Amino acid sequence: EVFAEATRDWLAKTDDEEVLLLGLRVRYRLSQREVAQLLKVHEGTISRRTDHLREQCLAHIAKELTDAGWTGDDLYEMIRTEMIGVLLDDPRLSVDALAGILAKKGKAIPAA
Repeated sequence: EVFAEATRDWLAKTDDEEVLLLGLRVRYRLSQREVAQLLKVHEGTISRRTDHLREQCLAHIAKELTDAGWTGDDLYEMIRTEMIGVLLDDPRLSVDALAGILAKKGKAIPAA
C-alpha cells in the first residue's frame, strides 16, 4: 500500500504535459516517435522528458519505500514491475482525462 500511495502522490504532483506523455506511452503504448509526431516535437525531446519523468518517479517512490522501512535488494525492479498497474488505475490517466488534455491542444488520440 505504501508503494501505491507513493505512486499516486507522485502522479498528483505532475502537470498535464507530464500526465499526457505518460498516458500516451503507458495507456496507449505509443512509441517515442509516435508521441513526437502527435505533439509535433522532436523525438529527442520525448526521450529526454520520458527519462526525466522516470527518474523523478523512481526517486520519489524509492524514498517513500525506504522511509517506510523497505529493505528489498532490488527496489527499482520492483517499482518498474508494479508501477504500470497503479498508473493505469489513476483517474488522471483515464481515456477521458487524456482525451481532454489533448483536446485543449487541438489534438486527438490517433485511430489504431
